[in-house]
Amino acid sequence: MLRDPDYGQKWYRMFGFSGNLPKALRIEAVIAITKDQQAKLHIERENNKDLPLQIGNDRIDLFVAYYDRDTLRLDYEKIEL
Repeated sequence: MLRDPDYGQKWYRMFGFSGNLPKALRIEAVIAITKDQQAKLHIERENNKDLPLQIGNDRIDLFVAYYDRDTLRLDYEKIEL
């Protein structure tokens, strides 16, 4: 959506950025899951060796936030190979 020729600049501003949309973006994305899903995430990570995601000049670095439903505590981890 940020690379859409008609709306990319509008999305960029909506996300709180100013200036022109850069030719190369580095995006940090966070996936929030409960701790009991950690094993499933690690299996998916092993099956997908294309991390970080590179799309043209843009890159998406993935992070995971494990949360406890009872305490709402968060633990963070960068998803790497």
